[in-house]
Amino acid sequence: MDIEYTEIEGRLPDKEEALNSVYSADKALEETAENVQEEAKEQMGVALNGAQTASLLSIISQYKNGVLAPEEAVSIISISIGISEEKARKLLHIA
Repeated sequence: MDIEYTEIEGRLPDKEEALNSVYSADKALEETAENVQEEAKEQMGVALNGAQTASLLSIISQYKNGVLAPEEAVSIISISIGISEEKARKLLHIA
């Protein structure tokens, strides 16, 4: 299938807008990671390494998107990071 650029040019996003969108998403993810690291350090008393932070972000994302039930997220965080279930609930803002 041969497609000429001029045929689809009008349907493509503006390059500058696309780059700004990617930059904004990266910045938001970076800020979220920093917030999670700070809150985890506050709740647990120790800093997380990069792998632990990535894992925690993934678990929180899955919990917020309904992939994991609250107690599943609590258990996974508690076991994988080595904190009490009570601290894991506080980290997830679960009463």
